[in-house]
Amino acid sequence: TVVGITGSFGKTSTKFIVGTILEEKYNVLNTPESYNTPMGLSKVINNDLNASHEIFIAEMGARLIGEIKEVAALCQPKIGLITSIGPVHLETFKNIENIMKTKYELIEELPTDGVAIFNYDNEHLKRLADKTFKEKILYGIEDTENLDIYADNIKVSEMGSSFTLRDKEGNSVDCTTKLLGRHNIYNLLAGACIAKTLGLTFEEIS
Repeated sequence: TVVGITGSFGKTSTKFIVGTILEEKYNVLNTPESYNTPMGLSKVINNDLNASHEIFIAEMGARLIGEIKEVAALCQPKIGLITSIGPVHLETFKNIENIMKTKYELIEELPTDGVAIFNYDNEHLKRLADKTFKEKILYGIEDTENLDIYADNIKVSEMGSSFTLRDKEGNSVDCTTKLLGRHNIYNLLAGACIAKTLGLTFEEIS
């Protein structure tokens, strides 16, 4: 099963978080550091991916329209996650609409039975999620009644962060992490969404 991850920021951290969570249950191959181009991904697929791997996590980067489509066609993800959309690489993209269009190529390339995962607290991603008719999972912190997976009771100390992970079915589990900052809670929520899609329980995710 291939998991594709893209976004203006947070994708490399999220990729490593996803890999760490999924290793509770699966043999996972993660792309190293920022290997997120067709050349980098081809190298990993040819040199490292083998029959023992159950999950392949592919980070997908782009500086131009069409580049996510290209890497998605190469990797053929079943699950697609967009972490964020913001004004990154504007020198090549020109405007935020082009960035949205490019990141959304990942969702367009998913198979009909694929799963699209969105950070619903990001205003640009909210617009993309609302027009998506494939199976989708929405995560965040703010608009909890519209979310599939969310965090509350967030507390931060010098030791790290703690929060309660919840889903709309009423499941919940307390989680702790050494990571600090709201952005890392979002990255962990993204990991929880992918893990739940792949059959992990909340206890395994925690």
